[in-house]
Amino acid sequence: MGQVKHFFILNSRGNPLVTRAFEDEPSHKLIEVFFQQAAGDIRVPPVFIHDGVTFISVLYEKLFFVFATEDDMCPTLLLELLNRIAT
Repeated sequence: MGQVKHFFILNSRGNPLVTRAFEDEPSHKLIEVFFQQAAGDIRVPPVFIHDGVTFISVLYEKLFFVFATEDDMCPTLLLELLNRIAT
């Protein structure tokens, strides 16, 4: 089983409200990559991969709850965890 490397909560403008890095320093590049995907015309998919980093996200009350990991992890487990955190 892998490990979640980053957790962040963004508002609808892309400003981070909560950032937590579990192994290394918080990377604002990851936040920018996620928000560029989310700010496009197409709604962000709940799970997508960019440059070897898997982003798992839930939109709740105009807030994005996001996990970012480089490890192979079960996305449904992380989606369920994000849903519980969000509610």
